[in-house]
Amino acid sequence: MPVRLVAIHAGFSDATRLRMLQLLRSGPLCVSHFQAILGIYQVKASKQLAYLRDLGLLDYRRLGNRRVYSLPDPLPADLAAELDCLQLSSGGYPVFARDATARAQLAPAIRAALASPVPVPRGGPARSAIPAPALPASLFPGDAGYVD
Repeated sequence: MPVRLVAIHAGFSDATRLRMLQLLRSGPLCVSHFQAILGIYQVKASKQLAYLRDLGLLDYRRLGNRRVYSLPDPLPADLAAELDCLQLSSGGYPVFARDATARAQLAPAIRAALASPVPVPRGGPARSAIPAPALPASLFPGDAGYVD
């Protein structure tokens, strides 16, 4: 069995990842878009996208401090066939229709976010400007300087 087919099916083995792949058929999205459309936390969206990316099912590019995820271009034939199968079989599940509606409602915001990069701040505060937490002289009872 081809290794690529196993990777595709591993990527398809989670409902959230299926929904993400289905949404990406309509074009690229950022993590924040997945959060809004799917109603999931940023951590979950990022982990699922990283899993799909590690399997080679997604590409991403940096846009300012955002990551924009998309299906590979050109789309490999085996992945295209599996996505077509997903498209055909997803018609009976209302969750896919809800996701498509949510994406359509967010379309102006998605276009705006993908058109203008968010500037990446240069540097940030210097290490010396960040105060160190105050600790007692000793943390163990019986030591000189122990603070209770």
